[in-house]
Amino acid sequence: MIKKNKLILPTIGPVSSNKEDLKKILRYSELIRLNGSHNTLDWHKNIISQIKKLDKKVVILFDIPGIKPRTSNKIDIQIKKNQIVRFFDKSYKGKTTDHIKLSNPLPKINNKVKNFTIADGQHSFSIIKKGRGYIEGKSLSDFKLLPNKGLNIPMSIYDDILQEKKYLSFLKKSKNLGYDAVGLSFIQNAEIILKLKRKFPELIFIAKIENNEGLNNLSKICQEADGIMVDRGDLGAEIGDKKLYRSVTLISEETKKFGRPLIMATENFDSMQLRKIPTKSEVMSLGYSSYLGSDKIMLSEETAVSSNWKDTISWLNSFINDNDETNITKTYKIINSNNNQLWNAISDIKDMPFIIFSRSGEAIYKTKIVNPNAEIIAFTDSLRTLKISSFWKDVS
Repeated sequence: MIKKNKLILPTIGPVSSNKEDLKKILRYSELIRLNGSHNTLDWHKNIISQIKKLDKKVVILFDIPGIKPRTSNKIDIQIKKNQIVRFFDKSYKGKTTDHIKLSNPLPKINNKVKNFTIADGQHSFSIIKKGRGYIEGKSLSDFKLLPNKGLNIPMSIYDDILQEKKYLSFLKKSKNLGYDAVGLSFIQNAEIILKLKRKFPELIFIAKIENNEGLNNLSKICQEADGIMVDRGDLGAEIGDKKLYRSVTLISEETKKFGRPLIMATENFDSMQLRKIPTKSEVMSLGYSSYLGSDKIMLSEETAVSSNWKDTISWLNSFINDNDETNITKTYKIINSNNNQLWNAISDIKDMPFIIFSRSGEAIYKTKIVNPNAEIIAFTDSLRTLKISSFWKDVS
């Protein structure tokens, strides 16, 4: 019998969506992710219904689409090196033949930026020209453009008003699907989170830090969100890969400063889509994620579209179990401005679980602020607080 692993967050997709596959995944994890940017709402409703029938205690995290522009091609498109490609949104007034339409408006583009990318930074273009509703670039490589791939333009700023409208529209359309938590793509400020929490108080909101504006407002976002997800793919593409290491470290520190759970996402085991074992670089990256205090290691395409998903989730489970006794987590600076004796005492207790009774969950957050590595057994009569506890690796 496989014990559910608190660290694993798998994504359900086309290759893992039948009943038998769902049963196998649910043996590993008590928290499941679905990506609202792919498949229909009816498809997601069916999957959520199946999951809840198999295990009603499982918490569903539903990533909802944000304002990031995605390509609208329905079939694969072969792009040649040095090929000039124009991407356009609905505000574009020119000729659209042989150009690629985008699902969302282009963001406000920094004039100093010379390049943009497709598919989480995997394929690069040098900017040839841009104008109202379009951007044109020269491909720096041969590649196959798969459907619905995101476009990232470094240092861009997205329209917060449009972002809020999209969040609200999608939440209203999907509110009856039965999910428990929401992943907010490309969150840029805390005000949107506060508005959504007032409108949907039963939901758990996970803020995805994916661009420069999100980093600029990181502290306030961490304070208001129920948890933080580091989307390393979009983040690297938006700020530049050279700044990614420092930014991920900063996000983890700020997340722990406010006692929030931390999810590490994107390409954790990308190589295992084609291999039986991960690369050594991926293993070391996994170790660093653990050191930063990650509460969840998220598997995206690895379990959603890869035929090797069973090997991936099994390997990760074994790695976590084998390293559980020797796990080393970064010691964070204690934030305690009130100098309260109780919380000072809690911050000094090591290797002993805390038993907490809490309706709102604030006592869990506060304990995690003064003692980020604390193991907690929580009792609550709030279903929302019960669901939130599943986002930490060491809260039961």
